[in-house]
Amino acid sequence: MHEWLHIASSLESVTLNTIKNNRSFGWCRDSDEYDLARDKLLNSFVQKLTIFNFVWGALESAIDIVKPPKHPEKDKRGKISNTCYLIGKRFNADSQVSGLEEANIAFKEISSKCFGLERIKNRISRIQDYGESGVGLYAVYELRNLFAHGSISFPEPDEDNEPNSPYDSLVEHATRIVLLSIQMLIIHHFDAKFDAKNMKYGITQI
Repeated sequence: MHEWLHIASSLESVTLNTIKNNRSFGWCRDSDEYDLARDKLLNSFVQKLTIFNFVWGALESAIDIVKPPKHPEKDKRGKISNTCYLIGKRFNADSQVSGLEEANIAFKEISSKCFGLERIKNRISRIQDYGESGVGLYAVYELRNLFAHGSISFPEPDEDNEPNSPYDSLVEHATRIVLLSIQMLIIHHFDAKFDAKNMKYGITQI
């Protein structure tokens, strides 16, 4: 697990040049502005997506170590679903790690601004099934699958040809949710006790 996180934290840049194979570049100023903005946006987006993929690899590795029990309902069983259920049962709104609630809210709000991500909105609303602490990861899993199966479009510049897109920050918040979920898995695995007064966890078994 630590190797995946080490690579994710060590990654400083991913370089793209989407202009070099664009034979129409230079013929139209407005078109060139769009192409330049998209090139800048994709450089940022792909770097964040790359980091997300390594962090997701760390999550899968952590799950293999923790081995969450199967979801009690057979039709909801699966590696990630079991993990989300475990996190949701183990951590309530008071004991979840700091920053998770804010990350979940931001992820939900930003996903609503992205075309074709209606299923994410539906997933992050299933608090009854996965708890307030597990539902965020359950929603992020949908985004991960869309990328893994080539079912999502890459971001485009805004109407002013500026390199702005909600997809960029969506991946950032998704990465944060995965990292916080890994942290909760580790806390669970080592049976850490939560000190609500001091907002700290104490590891009781290592």
